[in-house]
Amino acid sequence: ISPEEQLSIDRKMMLAAKIYDAMKAKGWTQTIFAREMGKHPSEISKWLSGTHTFTSDTLWAIGDKLGVDLLPVKAVQKIVDVKFVPIVISAPPAEYE
Repeated sequence: ISPEEQLSIDRKMMLAAKIYDAMKAKGWTQTIFAREMGKHPSEISKWLSGTHTFTSDTLWAIGDKLGVDLLPVKAVQKIVDVKFVPIVISAPPAEYE
């Protein structure tokens, strides 16, 4: 297989291992995890096989349920240049002076 294919396989295996470790850290079996995720245990088995291709939404849902970051996304900071412009309000002379 190509180096790119091997890298993809390695990443999927590492992701499956991270999910498995987080699941075990919570004391969850595949059956409990399936129930918590609203999935069939067979789907969890596929996830843990290291061959499943996840969507980002699924990974975020899994991470939220397990309390781990599976898709660490760095926060984007937008630098805003704020300029203060003086506002002069002209008013007619007061009648009550």
